[in-house]
Amino acid sequence: MLFRKTPTSERGNYVYRFSDGMVSVIAEGDEAAVWIKSLHSFDDAEVYNNIKNSRPQLESWQKKALEEWKAQHPGEEPEKNWNLSMDGLMMTENPDTSTYAKQLAEMAAEEPDPLKELLYEILSRLPEDDQELYRLYYVEGYSQEEIAEMKDVSQNTISKKLRRIKKQLTEMCRNAV
Repeated sequence: MLFRKTPTSERGNYVYRFSDGMVSVIAEGDEAAVWIKSLHSFDDAEVYNNIKNSRPQLESWQKKALEEWKAQHPGEEPEKNWNLSMDGLMMTENPDTSTYAKQLAEMAAEEPDPLKELLYEILSRLPEDDQELYRLYYVEGYSQEEIAEMKDVSQNTISKKLRRIKKQLTEMCRNAV
């Protein structure tokens, strides 16, 4: 990912580095000047998007909290990539009166989702190998290739097993509801 623009002094040529290590250079010339300028502008757009997307966008509640922080710390500026954390929300003089602490407590006290409970119950009926495959793929986020390597089978085998598990779970959930 590009995060820096090519300096103006180095924009006479265009250097492209391939992922395999090969380098291609477009040197100055009558026809090449248009290409060089276009390629550098494409790179500039990529740099802009990479920088823009590398910083998380603040949600409205985070913007409000940032404003409150600035009001409490006059003259100070937050870090460039400031992001509000739950730890930061909890640091108050009196946690009993903190709106954020109350919201957290309310969220923790919510009733469990009955559909999730049903899914967990149905998952427990599957064979242990299927449960492990489900856990590796859907819960722990391993790719099919990684699981296939762990199990010493082909990726196609893992894909077929996952489709079968998904179909079984769908049928079992429909019958239970």
